[in-house]
Amino acid sequence: MALLKELTIDGKGSYGIGASAVEKRDDLYTYLRITDIRDDGTLNLADLKSVSDPDAPNYLLSPNDIVFARTGASTGRNYFYDGSDGEFVYAGFLIKFPLPSREQQDFLVNTLVPIDAKIKLNNQINDNLEQQLHMLYTKLFAKSTMDTVLGDVVKTTSGGTPSRKHGEYYDHGNICWVKSKELLGGYLLDTEEHINELAVSKSSAKLLPSHSVLIAMYGATVGAYSIISKPMTCNQAVCALLSNENYPYTYLFQVACESQQQLINLAVGSAQQNISQVLIKQLPIHSNKGDIQEFHSLAQPIHKRMEALNAENILLTDTRDTLLPKFMSGELDVSKLDI
Repeated sequence: MALLKELTIDGKGSYGIGASAVEKRDDLYTYLRITDIRDDGTLNLADLKSVSDPDAPNYLLSPNDIVFARTGASTGRNYFYDGSDGEFVYAGFLIKFPLPSREQQDFLVNTLVPIDAKIKLNNQINDNLEQQLHMLYTKLFAKSTMDTVLGDVVKTTSGGTPSRKHGEYYDHGNICWVKSKELLGGYLLDTEEHINELAVSKSSAKLLPSHSVLIAMYGATVGAYSIISKPMTCNQAVCALLSNENYPYTYLFQVACESQQQLINLAVGSAQQNISQVLIKQLPIHSNKGDIQEFHSLAQPIHKRMEALNAENILLTDTRDTLLPKFMSGELDVSKLDI
């Protein structure tokens, strides 16, 4: 979903003129007020007024401007001006945003809609791939007993939050720092916040190896999981499962996926609706190394495909989010493109 400032030419709105309305006169500009705009975006032309102010020409609407009511019960009421209703000076209780030309808008739609469609398709493919992993896991381990617990054979750890009092821990950060709200299943390739090496050395935010499987332990995100594509750190609300020779990341990822509802149920039954590393370590898992390695050999190509699709989506999103403001600001002019 785009923000209005991303769809307007300069990203900023401007208030109308603060002048009183006078009776309609042919030698004065017509005055557009909140009361002249209907809820459906059309104008009530029956009771239009004029404005008599020397600054009025500075507040004339131009084609492709859109104005919004910004106060009172009519807040949000809007009108798109295409020039067909005559000239208007807009009043102070309206805010104006200039939109690009129709040519520019059509180009944006034709350029950006396919990008969004591709992102959506990639997400659908990844959902299907995760379903394939579930079916593969269910089939291979149908007759295999869960006869050990995770904590006996897999190392787990958690992270920490570098002190916010030390801004230098976050300056020029190039190390991903994962928060539990970012665990959305699948591969995590980047994070909202980054920290630096000083923060790692001065806090509990340990550097985790790539393909660590992360599980959320606190609050509304309990049981949420993801797998990191490169070395990252995390906060204290996240538990990391560290793969090893006998328990590869593909298997641990599936353990997190298959155990999600169980972990949620454990949290609901607790006083603070949290879980701990202790509970995660008690998760029952398989010990048959042959089955686990067979699963890994079949699941690894699926994981590589999932990771590649996530990486493509990041590139597509960055491309879209870079192009949009450039077109809207006029930095890229459609009329000068050979299309």
